[in-house]
Amino acid sequence: MKQNETESPLHLSKIRKEKIIPDKWTNTVNDYDTYIKEYIKHYKKALKGNSYSIKR
Repeated sequence: MKQNETESPLHLSKIRKEKIIPDKWTNTVNDYDTYIKEYIKHYKKALKGNSYSIKR
């Protein structure tokens, strides 16, 4: 195997980071979506007079 055919550690590190970043953003978007759904649920309950939802 020639020297230029081997993968450098820096190149492999870059590939691993590229795979992690989309997962990070996917999790962030999913967390935000869940937050919005919970907010709407408590907002509707608060409009109906639910004291627990009003305090949140």
